[in-house]
Amino acid sequence: MRIVIDMQGAQSDGSRHRGIGRYTGTFAATLASLRKDHEIILAVNGAYKESALEVQTCFKPLLPPKSIRVWYP
Repeated sequence: MRIVIDMQGAQSDGSRHRGIGRYTGTFAATLASLRKDHEIILAVNGAYKESALEVQTCFKPLLPPKSIRVWYP
């Protein structure tokens, strides 16, 4: 199964370290570590440059590079 997670909740300055931001990051990390045969794709908003790099760095050990997709609005 292919699962795409929108990481914007974990990227914005207002919610990155609170509520939905922490939930999104923890949820994505848990799914990535338990993925087995499932394909996990993280959709990262490139407009948040600093946090986009942070997401890529944090998930590098858990997912292959092609699974972290940066998009620009």
